[in-house]
Amino acid sequence: GVACFDDGFLPMVQTDRAHGGVIYDACQRLTPVHSLSVHPNLLNLSKQLMSTETVISCTLKAVRADHPNESTHLLLWHQDYPVIQDSEDGVVFWLPLHDLDQRSGCLLVAPGSHKLGICPVRVLRSTAKYGGIVIADQSVTGRFPHLSIPMQAGDVLVFSTLLLHKS
Repeated sequence: GVACFDDGFLPMVQTDRAHGGVIYDACQRLTPVHSLSVHPNLLNLSKQLMSTETVISCTLKAVRADHPNESTHLLLWHQDYPVIQDSEDGVVFWLPLHDLDQRSGCLLVAPGSHKLGICPVRVLRSTAKYGGIVIADQSVTGRFPHLSIPMQAGDVLVFSTLLLHKS
């Protein structure tokens, strides 16, 4: 069969979990990740959604690598703005590299929560590079429906940088 880009990753992480962190850090510096973040189609869509001709690209290129049957490193309810801090009107492009459903760990969102504006945050782990910042009052998500977003590899989900979401 055709080799998959991440063949061998899970067995490596099962041998030594720290190796996953090294790969995670390296993925954020991959040129294709940076190139994708400024793809003309995504830039044009950003301009349309934000009604502007000026688009900035965040220097943070977040790459998630959630592992099957592991909950230790999943993200709690959060907004991306407190980490990114580019624009309250910004958009996030979420592109899965594998098919994701509820069983395999698709994104969970709270539709309408972006209307809250910037939520107060707390830092869970001072050593966390990303993901250590969550909304201080996790119960605020109870005011909104929770929607799982199943996606296929190659799909693109676009949402406000203020939308509450979690792994």
